[in-house]
Amino acid sequence: MVVAAASCGYAWLAAYFSVRKHDGYRSGFDLANFDQVLWLLANGHEPLNTQYGRVFWGEHFSPTVALLTPLHALGGGPEALLVLQAVTTALVAPLLYTLARAYGAEPWLAALPALLWLASPLTLIPNANDLHHIPLVAPAIVGSVLALKRERLVVFAVLASLACLAKEDGPLLCVMLGIVVALEGRHRLGAAIASTSLALFVFAVAVYLPLFSDSSEWLARRFAGDRGDSVLDVPAWM
Repeated sequence: MVVAAASCGYAWLAAYFSVRKHDGYRSGFDLANFDQVLWLLANGHEPLNTQYGRVFWGEHFSPTVALLTPLHALGGGPEALLVLQAVTTALVAPLLYTLARAYGAEPWLAALPALLWLASPLTLIPNANDLHHIPLVAPAIVGSVLALKRERLVVFAVLASLACLAKEDGPLLCVMLGIVVALEGRHRLGAAIASTSLALFVFAVAVYLPLFSDSSEWLARRFAGDRGDSVLDVPAWM
């Protein structure tokens, strides 16, 4: 009950302040992108992002985001997206509680990671600053781990797919999850998860993004910074 109440409180506060920020004409860069692209898709147009001239399909590896199109088709807008992000972020807390309980934690102990998630400034950053891909699928990420624990492999596959198709770095998270599963003793399952996720990541950055635009090269330069000119330069520098 404490975790549920805290989650509802967080969702309300995060939604209130993010919508209030939008109403004050202080919206972020990515919210504009999401809103424009989803409106265009909902109205049958090419999803061209006019902020930097890229078609949505080549901007990121994020087919999952297109599933939000019905929200705009029904009349939703940036406010609906901000409220949705507040809700999905808050939903992580009860899932963390349930996951901890599934691993045998006492109720008071299981509540700690859930409450720490809600109290962390890092959790609040997406809601306070902008709209982002990963917070929208955060419940799917934690839910996939819970599904693995309960041996619900079909549910895991669906939730993990939603996470992996939200952005090109989603598969990397599932690669690490596969390694953890292998270290827990389920070697074949862990290897299957890790190898499939790695293959999806390679497809995303080497095939999908270059097919639609130069986003892969542009993002590599952007995030490598002074550590090189590509994604591969970064681990070499490390």
